Amino acid sequence: MTLPIALQLYTVRDVMAKNFADTLKAVADIGYKNVEFAGLYDHDPAQVRKMCDDLGLTVCSSHVAIERFTGDGAFDQLERELKTLGTTLAVCPGIFRKDRSVAAWTTAVEELKNAEAQCRQAGLSLSYHNHAFEFDAIADHPEKACPFDLIFDGIPQMSSELDIAWVTVGGQDVLATMQRLSGRVPLLHVKDAHKELNSDGGPTFTEISTGNVPIKAALDIAESVGVKYLIVEQDSDWVDGDPMASVKTSFENLTKLLGA
Repeated sequence: MTLPIALQLYTVRDVMAKNFADTLKAVADIGYKNVEFAGLYDHDPAQVRKMCDDLGLTVCSSHVAIERFTGDGAFDQLERELKTLGTTLAVCPGIFRKDRSVAAWTTAVEELKNAEAQCRQAGLSLSYHNHAFEFDAIADHPEKACPFDLIFDGIPQMSSELDIAWVTVGGQDVLATMQRLSGRVPLLHVKDAHKELNSDGGPTFTEISTGNVPIKAALDIAESVGVKYLIVEQDSDWVDGDPMASVKTSFENLTKLLGA
């Protein structure tokens, strides 16, 4: 398998905030050739592009909040930022709102639909990154549909940045979900987690190949469903509290899986 590996830089957000340039260099030194941004930490996009070019890093995609698609000149600024970074792939990292009623999700889907159309008209594409809550039934929906259905059934042009750990935590079958969205999954978040929940009732994340997510099985069908990038992400629970150690282990383990 020849799919390229990328790193979602949210994983190393704490060290990025302290030293942006050195963190990018450390990521490149591990062996990553591609990165996905989740904010530029007040750096100019052109400067960031030069840093990446100098390090041999390609920006495969970038997380952008849904709010960045509205307001005077907001989308024009976003379009320039993405194209300056050298990517055409925008990703909505999620819809994080307390109100999860039918009305609220209907509004969110309409916002996503408009954002997707803006991207398409500008020669960009928009993907939606899932968590587990998109698989929860909407309490006041007459058919108890879930947000994941409303988003991907309601916006046929919307692609998915499928996070397979959150799919697993959400009680869904990873392979079935990938196949359901075949042709619409250019970005796959390759993330691992343990079955046991943490003290807060949430997932305990871990390095690739050390948890219970069916990563090898997902890799086996990735190309067939249209995946273009395998993106490493680990939200928390890093080795000795060091995200750089975790992303190094995950890079090594993922590289081994791809060669198996």
